[in-house]
Amino acid sequence: MEKVAVTEDEAEIKFDTLSYDFGDVLLDTLTSCDFVFHNIGATTLYLESVVPGCGCTNVKWPHGGIEPGDPAVITATYSSRGRRPGHFQKSIRVYSNAKTRFVRLSISGDMVENPDKD
Repeated sequence: MEKVAVTEDEAEIKFDTLSYDFGDVLLDTLTSCDFVFHNIGATTLYLESVVPGCGCTNVKWPHGGIEPGDPAVITATYSSRGRRPGHFQKSIRVYSNAKTRFVRLSISGDMVENPDKD
């Protein structure tokens, strides 16, 4: 991951993408994706909280400061355990000290039967 140019007078968060489509997800599995973001502001960025919309999604996020120009990653892991086949879409709320204080991320996919499961 490369540093990006600083453009604001305060911390500002910019994600490479706000959504991720897993495509087909086997039932009773864990599936993860990374949301890469940068601090494009002029001061240190701090994530205050990263909140998944339900218990089927877990997140890992940086708890320290992200310096101007630096990249960082939020990893979202979706558990399809106990779910039924069909489409899903889940949200993740990101709160920070950035000029844009709130950002919503989303993950989606289609759950399908696991052919290896008895």
